Amino acid sequence: MKKNIIRLCIALVASMSFLTSCDTDNKGTIYTPDSLGASFYWAKKSFVLDATNMSFEIAISRNTTVGAANITLTHADESGLFNIPSAVAFADGEGIANVTITASDDIVVGKNYAITLGIADGQASVSAIKSVALTVSKAYNWIVIGTGKWTDGVIAGVFGANPYTADVEVSQAEGEDVYRVLNPYGFGICPYTGEDDVTKNPCYIVINANDPDAVKVDPQSMGIDYGYGEMSLGSVYGNLSTNITKYPLGTKVGKTIDLGALYCEDDDGAYPNSGTILVLP
Repeated sequence: MKKNIIRLCIALVASMSFLTSCDTDNKGTIYTPDSLGASFYWAKKSFVLDATNMSFEIAISRNTTVGAANITLTHADESGLFNIPSAVAFADGEGIANVTITASDDIVVGKNYAITLGIADGQASVSAIKSVALTVSKAYNWIVIGTGKWTDGVIAGVFGANPYTADVEVSQAEGEDVYRVLNPYGFGICPYTGEDDVTKNPCYIVINANDPDAVKVDPQSMGIDYGYGEMSLGSVYGNLSTNITKYPLGTKVGKTIDLGALYCEDDDGAYPNSGTILVLP
C-alpha cells in the first residue's frame, strides 16, 4: 500500500511537471516578439526638395536598442529617378535610424513623384507601420513680383458672405507661368478671418497658369479653420469631377487670372464655387 502511494505521488509530480513545461512553451510562442521589431513613424509623408539639396530622410524605429541590426527594405518607384537603399543599419544602442533617399537631377519642378517604402516580411513589429507612401516634389525658385489684387469667391460661395478684394503679395516661379499668393485668407487680409482662425502662417495659394486656357489649382490648405476643420481648396475639375463643361478650369488673359470652378473643403464636406480672380502686378 505504501509503495502504491509513493508511485502515485511520483506520477502526479511528473504529470504536473509536464503540464508546466507545455504551458511555458505555449507562452513563449505567443509572447516572443519579432527579432527586429521595426516600424515607420508615418503611413504617409510629403517632401519638397530644394534644388541645392536633393536628399531627404525617413526615420525608422526598432523595439530594442541591444546589438547592431540591419533592416531589409522594399520599395516601389515608377519614375526610377530615386536612389533608395535596400537596407538600413542600426548601431548597438540605437533605437532609431534614418533611411536617406536621393533624387536624380532629372526630376522636374511642378510634378509629384510617388514612392512606397516598406519593411521586409518578418522584420516588422506586430503593430508596426510596415510601409510609408511618400510624395516627393522639387521646389520652385520663387521671385516676388509685387502686389496684386485678389477677389475672393470661395468664402462668399460657402458662407453667403459678401465677396472681398484685397491687396496680396504675388511671387512667380522662375521660368514658369506659376504664381504664389501670400495669405489671401489670412488675418488682416480676409475680413472674415479672425486671429484665432489662422492655422498656417505664411500660407500660399499656388496657381498654375502654364496653360492660359486651363489654369489649375491643386488641392492645398487655405491656412484657416472657422470651427469646421482646416479648410482647403482646389480646382473642381480633376479633383471632384471630370465634367469640364460644368466645372471649367481657369483662364489667364493678360494680367487677369480667373481661377475657374474651385471647391472649398472642410470636415463638413466640399463646396464648389466660382468667382475668384487674381490680377497680377
